[in-house]
Amino acid sequence: MLRNRQETSNRIVESAIELIERDGFAGWGVNAVARTAGVDKVLLYRYFESLDGLLHAIVDQTLFWPEPESLPNQSAEAFIEATIDSLRKNRLARQLIGLPGSDSPLSRIFLKHEADKERWIMFVQQHVEAHLPPEDTESLCAMVFFSSATNSQKLSPGDMWERVSNSIEWVKREEFPVPALEELPTELL
Repeated sequence: MLRNRQETSNRIVESAIELIERDGFAGWGVNAVARTAGVDKVLLYRYFESLDGLLHAIVDQTLFWPEPESLPNQSAEAFIEATIDSLRKNRLARQLIGLPGSDSPLSRIFLKHEADKERWIMFVQQHVEAHLPPEDTESLCAMVFFSSATNSQKLSPGDMWERVSNSIEWVKREEFPVPALEELPTELL
């Protein structure tokens, strides 16, 4: 029987994710992952070098914030509500964020979370006719994240948007125009 390294590697990652989502990190270990994946634990070490290497592979493919393009964007409220719903359902991301040390600025989890959040922020910025100040977009992120993590209903998506937008209109856009080459400032050419 021929072995497929990529298929086996994917099976190990998927099994590890399944264990984390189901049981958290309490029962997560080399033996449990290998048993769930149906492979010898030697393969885990061969493909990932260590349990930390496997964790890094999981973090690298985890979306901590939803793909903004996949969310409804007809209004700020719909976009925020869909983001909160997606964050609430993302058990893997919540488990990873709960790991000790994940809040360190040098943590791979922290860095990936911030990169995903930044992509979300950029999408929000593209949907407003006027620029939201960075502190307002950070406040919006904090409210959205807090609401998703605590299942709080104190602020509706509309309330959240109203608190940060200062009456800035949300613009529904299917595609964002890319400026033509001749429209760019000459210092950028």
